[in-house]
Amino acid sequence: MLTADVAATIHAVDTRHFHKQLDDAMLRLLGDSGVVVCAISGGADSMALLHGLLRVRELRKRDWTLHVAHLDHGIPHNSREMMAFVESTAVAAGVAFHGDFVDVPTLSRETGESIEETGRKARYSFLEGVCADVGADALAVAHHADDQAETILHRVLRGTGLNGLSGIPESRLLSGDSRVQLIRPMLGFRRSDCAAYLERRALAYMHDDTNDDVLAATRNRIRHDVMPTIEREINPQVVTAMVRLGALAKQASEVIDALAREAYARCCVECSPDEIHFDAELLAGERELTRMQVVGMAIDRLDRGRGDVGFERLQAASRVIVGDKPIAVAELAAGVRVTRRGRFAIVSHSASSLSPSADVESARVQ
Repeated sequence: MLTADVAATIHAVDTRHFHKQLDDAMLRLLGDSGVVVCAISGGADSMALLHGLLRVRELRKRDWTLHVAHLDHGIPHNSREMMAFVESTAVAAGVAFHGDFVDVPTLSRETGESIEETGRKARYSFLEGVCADVGADALAVAHHADDQAETILHRVLRGTGLNGLSGIPESRLLSGDSRVQLIRPMLGFRRSDCAAYLERRALAYMHDDTNDDVLAATRNRIRHDVMPTIEREINPQVVTAMVRLGALAKQASEVIDALAREAYARCCVECSPDEIHFDAELLAGERELTRMQVVGMAIDRLDRGRGDVGFERLQAASRVIVGDKPIAVAELAAGVRVTRRGRFAIVSHSASSLSPSADVESARVQ
């Protein structure tokens, strides 16, 4: 049995390690100063983030101006109590609190979207508004290594490419027209680390029972059924393995992106707001994955977004580029098409890329 002195020493070492790891992540993602909105649900993960940032700011003399933001979704039976708990924690710590309520179940019924997706959109709309109001440099959320592993496995089961296999990024812009960085300084921690940190410091948190319903969301079933079964019966280090796979996929994706950028520069012969022309013969000489990525980059350049253009559609575009038909077209999504016309491969979102009288082989993908 541990003596009180030994137990206190272990407690201090573990807590210092938590603070150091969190501080290292914040310095990497933000620096030693800035305005940070912390998305706090009241659960163990987000409370560990909040209390950890408060303590690190004090210990390391960081110039972080912290704000706490909480959206009541109206879903858990105790959602009002959770908001009150988060607000009282923020007030006690001397941190500005920003709260709001959205009736997500009603909104979900009105829009026809799932409660999970409706809640996500409502939450980020609220958080983006708070960031704009306070002039935030960053929005900090409490996703950790277990979330990362669950996300990667979820995407594998649904079907994903390398980008999806990379998991959730440590940092990205909050939205396309925002300067605010969405940061995840807790990705290096396990869920158990967060709970242990709060226990060591005797800090309170609340339980959100919507995360327990395995019938309500696939993610919950992966969290409570699938991952524990894999850990127990197949690989006790499955979280580490999935996180490592995500990191390797991210590196591979970056290599492919670099090759695709080089191919794009070599093969692009003309660019306008509506159309991008490539030398089809040069582009056909690239590997299929590079061709597909070049087409994706062209869609991005046309500012049409790749959200609805999946693997099969990009593969259809690649087949059109290397095909032996003098004129062929692949219809992608959102009005985007890839046309092979003679020596040119044209990525466009206007009808001008096809002549009404052209003998077109359609490569449409439904």
